[in-house]
Amino acid sequence: VRAACRYWFETYGVVPEVIIDPEKMYENPKYLTNLMLSNPSLYKEKPAPFRVFIAEDCAQLFAENCRQNEGFARLLNLADGILGQGEKIIFLFTANESIDEIDEAILRPGRCLQNLNIGNWSRKRAEEWLRVNSKESFIPQLKTEQSLADLYAMINQIQTAEPNKANFG
Repeated sequence: VRAACRYWFETYGVVPEVIIDPEKMYENPKYLTNLMLSNPSLYKEKPAPFRVFIAEDCAQLFAENCRQNEGFARLLNLADGILGQGEKIIFLFTANESIDEIDEAILRPGRCLQNLNIGNWSRKRAEEWLRVNSKESFIPQLKTEQSLADLYAMINQIQTAEPNKANFG
């Protein structure tokens, strides 16, 4: 996400707009209106060709029963309904949940441009990546699966925390 934002800024002058309180989109009817009326363009004489709104870790807003929330309908109308006509807006939502748990209204073709599941890499794929990056010496440390973040931590010799499997209470 950060790499895409950097590219959009350098190439198109687009300033990503981060929604730090996505739950407020549902609770406060004026939230989306205020969001749309603000314009953080760095180039006032030439507006950016599109706007990107980013909300991280917000799957709970789009899970089952989300259609009961008034704000959900407003968001869909802004994304591709009458309210959003003519607006060049991209909403980028991230989630740690399975895509199967996200409401179909968000995922339908025409509304959702891409469902991207970033999973762990197989050992074979990780070996290829290490070879391409001239880091073959780390191959013996590989597990069956690992994330790209795990690989970067490994080659930069950053100690990562092991999952705590102890029970509390």
